[in-house]
Parts: sequence; structure tokens; C-alpha cells
Amino acid sequence: MEIARAEKERAFVTKLLQKTSLAIPQIADIIGVIVAFAEDLKASLSASTPFF
Repeated sequence: MEIARAEKERAFVTKLLQKTSLAIPQIADIIGVIVAFAEDLKASLSASTPFF
């Protein structure tokens, strides 16, 4: 059950990072995760995004 919740939180943070201009602390507060979680996701998204 916790794994499913973590995956939903990850997907929601990812979507907000990609689709909004909200600050990371705002996203973390909305979803109820720690700021470091959102920062780590942003870093992993930046690292996996190809440069064009």
C-alpha cells in the first residue's frame, strides 16, 4: 500500500514540476511531501531531459 502511495506522490510531483511554475516548497506543501523529495525529483528530471 505504501509503495502505491509513494508512486502516486512521485507522479503528482513530477506533473506539477513539468506543468506549473510553482516553487518546489509550494509543490511539496500541496502534496504533503518533504522539500528534499521534490528537489530530488526535479534534479532527476533535469538529468534525464535531453538537450535540444
